[in-house]
Amino acid sequence: MNIGKYYENKAVEYLISQQYEILYKNYRYKKIEIDIIAKKDEEIIICEVKYRGNINFLTISDKQKKNIDDFISIFYSDDNVRFDLIIFTKDQFEHIQNAYL
Repeated sequence: MNIGKYYENKAVEYLISQQYEILYKNYRYKKIEIDIIAKKDEEIIICEVKYRGNINFLTISDKQKKNIDDFISIFYSDDNVRFDLIIFTKDQFEHIQNAYL
């Protein structure tokens, strides 16, 4: 298993432990891939999982933001949606809710 899949699975385990319902993993639409789509309390969560050497060094590219925005506008335009980041480093873990939307 590659490192990305490993941490995506850890993120799913964490979300389930926090009472999130996992709707999709690695959802693909055209050139867009969403790591995790979950639901909690009638809210849809689009979740990106990242592994970095340093938790302070994290960026979401403009292209990735546009892809996520396009995905949301196509599939979830009438729903309550937020974008979360789950970040892993060697020693740390952080779940950032409402990361940019």
